[in-house]
Formats: sequence, structure tokens, C-alpha cells
Amino acid sequence: MTALAGVLCGALSYTLPARHGAPDHASPTPVAATSSATPLTAEGLNLLPSETLRDWVTYGDHVVVAKLTSTRDLDTSDEEKKAGEGYIPRQVSFDVRRVVWSRQGAPDAPARVALGLDGSVFDATSTAPLRMEGQPALDKVGTEYVMVLTKLRASAYTSVPGWVALSPDSIVPISPSDPTTVTAGAGQRVSSAVSAVQGRTVDRVASLLAHTEADPFAVPYMAEPPDERAQLAIRARRDSAEVRVERAPGEKP
Repeated sequence: MTALAGVLCGALSYTLPARHGAPDHASPTPVAATSSATPLTAEGLNLLPSETLRDWVTYGDHVVVAKLTSTRDLDTSDEEKKAGEGYIPRQVSFDVRRVVWSRQGAPDAPARVALGLDGSVFDATSTAPLRMEGQPALDKVGTEYVMVLTKLRASAYTSVPGWVALSPDSIVPISPSDPTTVTAGAGQRVSSAVSAVQGRTVDRVASLLAHTEADPFAVPYMAEPPDERAQLAIRARRDSAEVRVERAPGEKP
């Protein structure tokens, strides 16, 4: 597996964003698998905040129930084929069954969406699945998920526009034994947002989102592309902190 781990960084930092419009992941760190049947896990930085429900309603356009309809491997590059090692991207397709929540002013939700979150890495002797940290397996057709979708636009931070999941861990399975209840996937990282929806019915998730306010530092920029909105919110928060530091103790704004 040493050779597989060696090609992992290039696959994440270049192939996924450039070829499939997935959120950029910076400085991925591979965690070696013990066999070719065990997925490798890639850790990286998400393009957009997604840790909390506030992040979901600030940077998501829609929260939907989506049914996994198909998965397929896409072609690897000619250079990787010639080298005998590289990355095989995987496309995972979903039908949107229900819109649970929508951001005011968001573009219409898609009827279906194809995501390029993951794939496989290979060398001359073996192939191993590659999964992003926090994402569920996404390998069983018919499984339904609560999913946060956002539409990226061409910007300084995004080269390939289109519908994407807000982050790998903003795709949360619905329990197969109780099709109304959300449950974290096996081994899925449980963020604050996932913890808030886990064990809830989809209707309860809709209510939670309806009563969650967007990040006040991002509110003035809700018409901007989501990645630019995030950067503007960071600057606004930083500027606000600097103003508070500059004021004398007890000084009124």
C-alpha cells in the first residue's frame, strides 16, 4: 500500500476539484489501509464551513432528502495509466426526493445531482477505495440521505461551478429500519451539525433548520457566491474583533 498512499495527495488536491467541481481540499493526509479492501481515508480542509447547523443555513442552498441511484468509476488520466499508478474518480448519483429546507433567494433545487467526492487509488499490484474524512460509504443503491447542497459559481476560489455537497460529512444517512429518522453512517465523523440531526425525524430536522439563524457576519453577503461569502464573513469577523481590541475598557461603541 505504500505506492497507493504516495499518489493520494495528488488525487485529492488536484483531480477532485479540477475534474468534478467538488469542494477544494487542501493538504490531504492519507491514513494507510491495512488491505486493498479497506478504504483509505483522506483528511483535508473543506472549501466551506459545515461544522454547525448555522454553517448549513449560511452556506447551503438546500437541505434535501436524496436517494442514491447509481455509482460508477470514471476514466483515469492517460499519464496515470502509463505510470501504472494513480487515481480513479467515482461519480455517485442521487435523485432528490424532498426539499427539507431552502435558503431564501437560493437557486431552484436540482431534481438529481452527481457528486465526485471520492474514488480509488491504484498501483501495479492493488487498488483501494478512497473516502474523504467524515463521509458515509455511499455504496448502497437505494439508500436515502439528508444532504446539504450548495451551488458553486465560478469565482476566485472555484474553477468548476455546479451543485456540490457542502462537505463530505454534510451527507447523513437515513435509517434503513426507520425511513423517517436520520442516523450517522458507520464510522462517520460526528460534527456538531450531524449530532444535532442524528436520531431526529426528517420533519424535526426541517424545524431545526427553519429556526436556525445564519452567521450574522455573512448575512450582508448572502447574494455572493458561497465561497466568496465565507471569505467576506471571515474578514468581517476579524475586523470586528480588531475594533473591540482597539476600544478602551468601558468605552461605548
